[in-house]
Amino acid sequence: MSQQRYPADLSVTLEDIQGCGWKEVLKGIAEEDFGYSALWSALSKAASSAMEAGRQAHAKVLWLLADACSMMLHPKSLTEPFKPFAMFQDRRSALPDDFSGEDLSLFRSALEFVDAPLLKARLADLLWLVGSPRDIKHALAAIDAYRTLPLTPDTWSRGGQECWERGLVLAQMVGKGGWERLATLQQQVVDALKAITEGDGFFGVKLASMLRNHRLARVDGGGITQKLEAMARALDDKGDVFGARAFYEESAHWFRWLGQQEKYAEMTAAQAEPMLGKLLFSRSMLCHPT
Repeated sequence: MSQQRYPADLSVTLEDIQGCGWKEVLKGIAEEDFGYSALWSALSKAASSAMEAGRQAHAKVLWLLADACSMMLHPKSLTEPFKPFAMFQDRRSALPDDFSGEDLSLFRSALEFVDAPLLKARLADLLWLVGSPRDIKHALAAIDAYRTLPLTPDTWSRGGQECWERGLVLAQMVGKGGWERLATLQQQVVDALKAITEGDGFFGVKLASMLRNHRLARVDGGGITQKLEAMARALDDKGDVFGARAFYEESAHWFRWLGQQEKYAEMTAAQAEPMLGKLLFSRSMLCHPT
C-alpha cells in the first residue's frame, strides 16, 4: 500500500468513525461526481486535513475509508474483484489483503450505521471477500447497497455498470441465500431496459448484454428482443448506423439464445444493412460531389 500516513500503532474506535466527519465529506461531493473515484478523492483530502489539524485517529479512519474506495472493481473476477488503481515500481495503492484484522473489525462496526450506498457496498463487499469468518450477511448487505444505485446511462458509464454486475455476481455466488435478491436485481435491470429511449445511447445494449452474459431473464426474452429490435429499427430509420448495428447485434444474440433461428438470421443480416447504406452513400458522394 502507500507510504505511512499515520502512526502504525495508532488504534481507533467506533467513536472515531462516528466523529471523523465521513458523512459530511460525502455530502460535499457534487451529485454529478458519481463513483468510487470521487469518494476516494474526497475522503483522502479530508484525511490529509485531519492529520494536519492533529486529529490523528480521525485521519486514520478517513484514510482507511479512502483506501477501501480507491480499489478498481472488476466484477467478472470471482476471486480478485478488486484491483489497485495505481501501481508504481516500488509501491501500489490498496488491495483487500492490505487491511488488517483490526481494520476489518472497524469496517464491520461501521456497517451498522453507514448509509451511503457506494461506501456501504464497498465495506460489505470487502468483509465478504477477506473477512474471517466469512459471513453471508456481508454479501447480502453489499447486494442490497449495489441495487439501490441509479440505473441510468450517466451513472452506468461512471462505475454503475461494475457495481450492478458485482451485485448480480454476488447474488449468484451465495446461492439459495441470494435467490430473492437475484430476482429483484434481474427485474430492475429488465425494467430499465424496457424503459430506454433513442437518446440513451448504448445503455440498452449494455443492460441486455449483462443479462445475457449471466444467463438471466431468459423468461423475459420475448419482451427484451422486441425492445432491442424496435430500438434497432428506430435508430436505423434515423440514420444512426452504429447505434442500429449495436442493437441489431444484441438482438441477434438474444434470438439465438432463445432458439429463434429465423429471427437470429434476420437480425444478423440487418446488421450489415446500415453499414452498407453508409458505404453506398459515401461512394455516391465521391462519384457525384455536390
